[in-house]
Amino acid sequence: MDPPHTETNLMKILPQEILMDILILLPAKSIGRCRCVSRSWWHLLSEPNFIRSHIYRTKHLTENELLMLGSREPSQSDTLYTASIDYQLSGEITVSATELTVDAKHLLLSRNLPSCDGLILLEDDAKRTLLVNPTTKEVRELPVPSHAFDCVYRHPLYGLGYDHVNDDYKVVSPSYYPPELAMVVHVYSVRNGTWKEADSSLYEPRSVRKCNREKVESFSFELCYSLCMTGVFVDGSLHWVATNSTNLSSFIVGFDLDEEIFRIIPAPRSVYAVDFTYDIVGELGGCLCTLSVLSNKETKVWVMKEYGVEQSWTKLMIVDGVSEYMPILCVPGRREVVMVKDDHTEGEDMVIYNLDSATFKSITMQGATYVYFKGCFRETLVSPYYNHDPQRA
Repeated sequence: MDPPHTETNLMKILPQEILMDILILLPAKSIGRCRCVSRSWWHLLSEPNFIRSHIYRTKHLTENELLMLGSREPSQSDTLYTASIDYQLSGEITVSATELTVDAKHLLLSRNLPSCDGLILLEDDAKRTLLVNPTTKEVRELPVPSHAFDCVYRHPLYGLGYDHVNDDYKVVSPSYYPPELAMVVHVYSVRNGTWKEADSSLYEPRSVRKCNREKVESFSFELCYSLCMTGVFVDGSLHWVATNSTNLSSFIVGFDLDEEIFRIIPAPRSVYAVDFTYDIVGELGGCLCTLSVLSNKETKVWVMKEYGVEQSWTKLMIVDGVSEYMPILCVPGRREVVMVKDDHTEGEDMVIYNLDSATFKSITMQGATYVYFKGCFRETLVSPYYNHDPQRA
């Protein structure tokens, strides 16, 4: 007699609610394998509510955050890796890299990669834009936007984020057009499968919620193309460093994915002092952060603990004489930050900076050479066809 079916036994023994509570504790790859048990399990574990609940859980487990690394060895094309940070009993810190295979031609990894909830935006040398989930191996080719052939910048300032109001993932592409170099923002809806142009009358920055309720005088601005090509997603908005076209002062803007308008994000008061030279916006531990390099080579890293609240900016670290290092990831459960240094010849040097002792410790790279940091992501079950029927595309 054949043994009873595993699924049948579990479904009879455990109520569905308890079974789901157990399955949601599993990593995304394990849930993917559970989907193969039967058709009913496939549908059960593909429900949008289950996927969103799993995302919510993984966001509170920082140890699930992985690095994305690009590698270009001499005479070789770009290769993409995912990597995890491991602490050895010997005290050695290693980064174990695994090559990411994508159904695409040669990838272009010249910039950081937009990522949100396990989805990554990639480009290949065939000029295709691909939305990829490295965990489920799903790939979706996005339609070519009409603005791609007319804008000044060859590589648009892409950003990828989640619009929780409309339950939709969106790709945002601000571009500049001659002759006035006017900025036009195009938004791609993963749910609808279409590009649209955002209302140009809403490009003028507004005061951010909870920050400054006073009316902000309108002015033109330009996103800093060279410093922050990829929009940084935090709390429903994509963020870039921008420059006031009149007085050339720098500030941070956030593009709200629901309302599709820009808002000014208040900076730490001491950042824009006389000795300020430039800054970069980023994300650390789910919070907006900014790195400021001062003229005395001192690097300050600030973190906005409560989004939109100016008083919540907290100085995370001050590092003397190492302005070439950029923080990329807070180490879970430790007062440590992963930082990278680009030497332009043999890849990026990765180190661990201890916030308490103000000391650096080197990281040993395993599985890849000539690596460059390209972003962080978490393994999830989100499909590039999220809430979308590909037959209607």
